[in-house]
Amino acid sequence: MPSYLNEEGVMALRSLANRWMMLARDYDRDSKNPKLDPEKAANMRGLSEAFRRASLDLANLLRNAGTTATSDLPTAPLPQEDVPTVMAASNSPLASQYVFLEIDQSEAIRFLSFAGATPRDVVVRKDNTILAVFSKMQPIADSERLNLIRNADKRVVILSSGKTRESKDPYVEFGFRA
Repeated sequence: MPSYLNEEGVMALRSLANRWMMLARDYDRDSKNPKLDPEKAANMRGLSEAFRRASLDLANLLRNAGTTATSDLPTAPLPQEDVPTVMAASNSPLASQYVFLEIDQSEAIRFLSFAGATPRDVVVRKDNTILAVFSKMQPIADSERLNLIRNADKRVVILSSGKTRESKDPYVEFGFRA
């Protein structure tokens, strides 16, 4: 970061990135209203994508400048009773066949966003497996989301997918082969 941008300026930019991400989520949610005409819904989806990309670009810029803005992107905490598998996925026979790369939460969020699957919540476990929970309001089929994640990187191993117990939001458990 240039020397004229102090910690207060960085915090203001992080806040701006968070506001843009929240606007993206709001526009995305509102575009799914069945009462909207198709043209207005398409405009709202475009605004959502624009705010999401701008937010991620700003967060990446701050991260590359030595800050950790992407970890500040809003993710709603997953209620304990809603987590499909809170513990590590190591009891899965598929997970025990691999050693997974250590990936931090912000990197996992960036990967999923790059793949085209925007998560609502991301949890990186001790065994380096990743649990990503998505909004059920996203206009994407579960199988399409799995293919996006699988095809974004050759090292990805999908361990499981399905719906969370309480909220019925879709989730994907995966890891990056070492």
